[in-house]
Amino acid sequence: MNVIRLLRSGILGPAIFSALGLIAAQPAERNGINLARFDVSKLPREMVSEYLSPMEFRMLGFTKKGWIVLWDKDTRTETDSGCYVEMHVLNLTNDSDIDSVNSDSCEISEEKRQRFIDRWQPKLSASSSLERFPLYAEGDKLIAEVRVRKEMEGEFDEYYGDVWLVSKERGEKKIGTISDRRSNPNFAEIIGFIRSPLEDRIAVVVGFPSRTHGSTKLDLIAYQVIGVHLGVGFLSPHNKSLKPTNPAQGDR
Repeated sequence: MNVIRLLRSGILGPAIFSALGLIAAQPAERNGINLARFDVSKLPREMVSEYLSPMEFRMLGFTKKGWIVLWDKDTRTETDSGCYVEMHVLNLTNDSDIDSVNSDSCEISEEKRQRFIDRWQPKLSASSSLERFPLYAEGDKLIAEVRVRKEMEGEFDEYYGDVWLVSKERGEKKIGTISDRRSNPNFAEIIGFIRSPLEDRIAVVVGFPSRTHGSTKLDLIAYQVIGVHLGVGFLSPHNKSLKPTNPAQGDR
């Protein structure tokens, strides 16, 4: 599972890719899609540190294999510069990083950045955007939601935020869990989703407040991107003990 912290924080041929109407994304992160849209005004003031980290998190595009390229900048780190910047490629099938380049300064060098862009060639569709739920597709209505789960670990209660995709017609399926152990899942927010231009899959963006090591108050905003296939894995709305519909091995 991949967490973007804003405190630290089948190959398709070129002709097919071009036919989809994809255009090259500029390497400058300012030309990507802004995903840092967590609404901090909803957090209880008494729980939030006055040093809450600013949020910088962008999508630069999709690769030819349908992987998503992300950029994030953390301005609350222990590095000498006080910044940590990362560009990385996320596999939306299993939410694992394929490749990354980073810097402990406030910028990734132009040489490293351009080499990374040239290697993965992230592209944005002319219609690429961060959309809000509900998602309407083929007569169905889907929403994503975070459900807080409590578990006893030793002498303490631990709270986890499970992310679910709920279909009006086909039931529901768990697509991931917020993996930041210092997060507060009670205030997690579904930011939205981005449609893959290559398959029936979306990238769900979740934002949530968290704490730095040793902090007693919420002082950073973190993000997690979860890939999910829209056609498989739903539990029957009438009998949740049934196996997921049309499950695909290693997929959600």
